[in-house]
Amino acid sequence: MRNKRVQDKILSLIYILVLFNTVFARKISFFNYFDEVITIISLMYLICNYKSIVRYKRYFNIIKCVITIIILGLIGNMIFSFHSSLIGVFKDILAFCKLPITCISLSYWTKHTNLNSAHKKVIELSKFFCIIIFIFCFISIFFDIGMSYEPRYGIRTYMFLFTHPTFLVYCMVIISCVIFSEKDYKVNDKSFWVYQGMCIFVLLFTFRDKAFAYIILLFFISYLLISNKKMNLKYFLLACCSAFIVSLKKILQYKSFSWSPRGAMYSDGFRLMLKHFPFGTGFCTFNSHLSGEYYSKLYYDVGFDLKPGVNPKDYVDIGDAQWPYYYVQFGAFGFIIFIYILLEVFRDLRHRYSKFTYSLNATYLLFGYMIISSLVESTFINESGATFLLVLYIYLGHNRKNNM
Repeated sequence: MRNKRVQDKILSLIYILVLFNTVFARKISFFNYFDEVITIISLMYLICNYKSIVRYKRYFNIIKCVITIIILGLIGNMIFSFHSSLIGVFKDILAFCKLPITCISLSYWTKHTNLNSAHKKVIELSKFFCIIIFIFCFISIFFDIGMSYEPRYGIRTYMFLFTHPTFLVYCMVIISCVIFSEKDYKVNDKSFWVYQGMCIFVLLFTFRDKAFAYIILLFFISYLLISNKKMNLKYFLLACCSAFIVSLKKILQYKSFSWSPRGAMYSDGFRLMLKHFPFGTGFCTFNSHLSGEYYSKLYYDVGFDLKPGVNPKDYVDIGDAQWPYYYVQFGAFGFIIFIYILLEVFRDLRHRYSKFTYSLNATYLLFGYMIISSLVESTFINESGATFLLVLYIYLGHNRKNNM
């Protein structure tokens, strides 16, 4: 029992770090490596339990896919030599492994761990933080209390204690999903909608397109639940179309620019994929922060070295979208294999929560948000690649020992 209480406290502390990691990182630089620590621990756990883990077909398939993509990436490095540093290549391999390795380790560990009490504790934490963030959001509408970012439409955008509203969106989406999962065992709890309303209110005042897309997804899934309808391909496509309409204004804005880093990553990236078919350009060569830090030789070939935000001295906009990272560095085959990895992760989560309606739909919400945000940031290889999986496997539901 004592060990159980210690475990719950540790998991609650980790949850707080997941929500406010970027806030803590401003004071203590160690927290900048929070996701790397998670990945390394996950890798060590996988190695220690390898014989037991590979007995599961899904885990074994993901491991084979990861090894295949690593081989494809290294072949690209050897053929084209666009990388500027072997250390950068090693770091990029670790970044790529964040999502699949963390998924396997967490999925296996939580199959054999009772998380019921930990889940209930983080729900209470989520409600507490939701109220606090909502109160300060309401105050910041009328008074400048130092929690605002640049104004949009004449209104101050809200960012709480974060350095940018996008980090607040990440925080509130997680809080919303965790509270959403509570309704599995509190069916008649009317406060559920109050907390979701507070989350929506805060997300609206971040004025981020991905926040609006999440709100539409939340309304859509809530409507299906109220109507006793199950998510299927028709509803999924409708939800995707709704999210696209929300993003259409931003897409048209990018098209109006004579040149934009994100647009260039997609369009030039596609041309580079065809040019270096079938292997790709290799690790640490395109559209990751590491490829900017260890400035890739590939950027000189496409003239990025002369553009703002993507040159050797100012590479802040490199990594502003996720998908070119995969189809340029690993080629068309590597990209298809990664899509298969994502589908396997999704199937694992869907099977995991198949008997729990609200936990399953909270998974749809968070996984859907990951896909939405991956269009405009490096969701799978930055800190959220590991932390989102922590939430998906640990903080969205009861113990699943009887649901394997």
